[in-house]
Amino acid sequence: MTNEIVEAINIDDAGSFVQAARRQMAGETLRRDALRLVVKGRTTIEEAMRISNQFED
Repeated sequence: MTNEIVEAINIDDAGSFVQAARRQMAGETLRRDALRLVVKGRTTIEEAMRISNQFED
């Protein structure tokens, strides 16, 4: 998480949080980011598929 995202969370500003998160993702999809986490060993492929399908359908 960037400082910008943490600050938005701390002041409970949903709009700023969304904007900062979009900038941090820089065009990455949730699926692509989930796959990156699988490759790094930080999550399972099953969990990545479950979450990405839940939010991107």
